[in-house]
Amino acid sequence: MTSKSLFFRLMKEDLKRRLWAFGLSFLTFFFAMPVLAAMGVTNLEQQYALWVEDAGNYDFGAGNTAETEFSRRLGELAVESIGLENVVMGFLVITAALVLALTGFLYLHSRKQVDFYHSIPVRREILFTVRFVDGILVIGSMYLVNLLFTLGILGAAGASVPGMVSGALWTFLVHMTGFLLSYGLMTAAVMLTGNFFISVLGGIVLFGYVPAVAVLFQGLMQMFFVTMDLRISGIAEWIVHGSPVPYYVSLIGEGADLPMARYGELMGRILPALLAGLVLAVIAGLLYKFRPSEAAGRAMAFRMTKAPIKILLVVPVTILMCLLFWNMYYESLGWAAFGFVFALFISHGIIEILYNFDFRKLFANPVHLGISAVLALAVIGVFRYDLTGYDSYLPSEEKFQSASVFTYTLGDFQDYGLPVKAESREWETEQSGYLWKYMDGSDYAAGNMEITDYGLVKDLAEAGIAAAEESKAIRFQNLEEPAGDDAYMARIEVGFKEKNGSLRYRYYRIDMKESMDLMERLYASAEYKKGAYPVMSFHPETTTGIYISDGNQASLVTEDPEMTAELLAAYQEELEALSLTERTEEIPVTALRFLTEAEKEYLNAISAFRTQNFSGSFRLRDMDPQVNFFPVYSSFTKTMGLLKEAGAALPEELEPEDVERMEIVCHYEDSAFYKEYEEAGWEVTEADKETSSLMIRNDGTAEAKEQIRQVLEAGKRSWFFDLNDLAPRERGFMVQVYLTPEADGTQSGEPVTMGFSPYEIPEIIRQEFSYDPESAYQASWGLAGKKD
Repeated sequence: MTSKSLFFRLMKEDLKRRLWAFGLSFLTFFFAMPVLAAMGVTNLEQQYALWVEDAGNYDFGAGNTAETEFSRRLGELAVESIGLENVVMGFLVITAALVLALTGFLYLHSRKQVDFYHSIPVRREILFTVRFVDGILVIGSMYLVNLLFTLGILGAAGASVPGMVSGALWTFLVHMTGFLLSYGLMTAAVMLTGNFFISVLGGIVLFGYVPAVAVLFQGLMQMFFVTMDLRISGIAEWIVHGSPVPYYVSLIGEGADLPMARYGELMGRILPALLAGLVLAVIAGLLYKFRPSEAAGRAMAFRMTKAPIKILLVVPVTILMCLLFWNMYYESLGWAAFGFVFALFISHGIIEILYNFDFRKLFANPVHLGISAVLALAVIGVFRYDLTGYDSYLPSEEKFQSASVFTYTLGDFQDYGLPVKAESREWETEQSGYLWKYMDGSDYAAGNMEITDYGLVKDLAEAGIAAAEESKAIRFQNLEEPAGDDAYMARIEVGFKEKNGSLRYRYYRIDMKESMDLMERLYASAEYKKGAYPVMSFHPETTTGIYISDGNQASLVTEDPEMTAELLAAYQEELEALSLTERTEEIPVTALRFLTEAEKEYLNAISAFRTQNFSGSFRLRDMDPQVNFFPVYSSFTKTMGLLKEAGAALPEELEPEDVERMEIVCHYEDSAFYKEYEEAGWEVTEADKETSSLMIRNDGTAEAKEQIRQVLEAGKRSWFFDLNDLAPRERGFMVQVYLTPEADGTQSGEPVTMGFSPYEIPEIIRQEFSYDPESAYQASWGLAGKKD
């Protein structure tokens, strides 16, 4: 009983000495929460008065009024003031943790005060617990007081306080978790040191060491491992989990993406962090218990920690400086050695000076210097000579389960995405209730592709490994890549999944022309196609209709279930049969979108939000004519036949009579084109010389019609070129075709953009711009290469 009363008496006395902390915490939290909420409510009430006064000029969306808009924005204000979107609170909590840890045990830096406190007949464990718990009480109590004020302000404005209490308490728990982690680690730093300045440096080291070393290891991997892939490297996890601050920030960020009602989902991350905070508190308490009284005023409280900490600091600093100088010139080991030696001696010397507060100790403990040098060289050697076998990794057939392969250069993945339901707190542009999330092709392949043909994967990996070895040899000799004009380099990401569940990714870069047979095998794989094209996984039951597009305008093909199923099956069959060779020779003739139920629901919501009298079916203008459309090639005879049978609006060949005018823009430098302008005194820049144009107007003459006919017959819509990067394309010319009002189906006045194959440049363009295929540096000859 006496011990219990003593504990609370000591706590009471300590809290009296910390009245400044209560006052400062209250003021900072007061401005960060109640004042913020009050200012927001004032602004919102003024805005509401304007809405009511001039209601006719405000559109709140279908079914919404000024009152519902006020309630919605008041809810957003609640999240911004007492929820996890109040990022200022995170900064204040971390700052408070550092300040309270440093000041709470400040007496440990004074020998007189240490002697006084340790002469009191109270166990060290109680002294530590009192001061540590008081720091938590200061922040926790002031946070809760200001939280109550803020809830009162929001409630007075009309917010539903009971509905916010749960989210507010979860926010409090998140912030206290971040506080406990930071407070515990900073307290441990104070326990390890005996000087205020060294305590601050110690805190910097403890908070930043693991993330810094993780970043250094990533740098080593990126410099020395040619097949480095960051998809699953573990570096990000080490950065987030290796220090309280990034973990706390990531916790706030994750919570900010949730509505307040779902903050409870963070419990899975909060509980382990609270346990980690308690462990840090226990470690700090043990350090306090065994800390020598004479440690006050010294740099390090425990002599046994000096050598390990010094080596742990010197080694990464030495490696970092070595890499910085080595990275300047791969072949110059001299500069690498200079950076290594310079960092080794300087970092070791500075730490010795800080340990001893004596410049004469600059070269003390040479043994530690030698150990640091050996360890740093060993780490660099492991990465430089790939002793872990990272670049040569290839699972055995016995361990192999499946693989994903994404080839960036094939251009299989265009503008594909999917609708995602927006949370109620999303900003005004999402009042339709949906967000559109674009999909990354490599992410889609990683999550959906499972190639089980080990022979195919092995051959692909071995080709990538061989290319990596060549690239590594060239890199460290600072030579140029041997790839010439005839090479067609492919960037490939391969994910290896083993039977034990492990997943490893490697990044390869190979010449597709040299490995054409291998790439043909890959592209012919049904498993590859299924993981590369989302449409290969579509089902007729969830496909509501099919739409066709020329890149400018989309139109409905069919909503008939039988025709939809037949067309989908035909397209999937012919896309699976499409070969890489065919893609090098063909440009798509049109594109189809197989609209899913989720996409239709999304488009309906968009149209309902944008129109006053929604008919129940979305408007075609709300469908982007270039998103989620899959290419159709001329070799897709079955698909084309069904499209014609369904009466689809296939892109028609334009006739000269359909054209009002066309502008041909040339991006090849032509100094002669602007010579007459220069002679006339006009200022002509180099940028001007890089672009010239030709306007052809359909004035009804035979000459104009012939010129237009040449361009129309040779040109193809630019978007169709975009859908297949493997075919030849002349990027030096762009044609803007302006149609007559009768021929412009969109009635928008927007031009049809066309391009050319370098083999099919019209005679009018060859003559006007002196086009020479041999010097056409903007021409892409495709995977097949330039023909003789």
